[in-house]
Amino acid sequence: MKTKLTTALLLALAACSASADERCTLDNCHDGDTCTLICSGERVKVRLHCIDAPEIAQEPWGKESRDYLRQRVAQGAVVDLRSITRDKYGRTVGVLLLNGVNLNLNQVQAGVAAAYPKYCAEPVYYQAQDDAQTQRRGIWREAGAQQQPWEWRAEKKRKAQ
Repeated sequence: MKTKLTTALLLALAACSASADERCTLDNCHDGDTCTLICSGERVKVRLHCIDAPEIAQEPWGKESRDYLRQRVAQGAVVDLRSITRDKYGRTVGVLLLNGVNLNLNQVQAGVAAAYPKYCAEPVYYQAQDDAQTQRRGIWREAGAQQQPWEWRAEKKRKAQ
């Protein structure tokens, strides 16, 4: 009886989380980890969960990351948004799905973004990053601060003070 109840509860929770995805239209990808969507007629700025992409100023990696994401999902495409939380800037933090493909994870698999240890506890992102590093894809082609964008931002901030 307890097993059936547990199974029923787990199935109900899975159904609720699956139905939490919201159909949206992509307006623009600003960089490799931030996009604006149109959801229910409202503009929603989305920070991609679990990843950190190089900043646009981190030449050439920032533009490569943004351009890769733009190639994967064109402006006007219909995507599913799985909202996780909101960040300190008021953006929705979430997962973008295009035809069932996790675009956040795809950025890491392609080597154009890193798994973000401060905000990600999902092993699949670190496995994808290890594979990208081994294959020397994208930001892992050569050593440098592009590999940990959070360190690049911190260094830039220190220099500005």
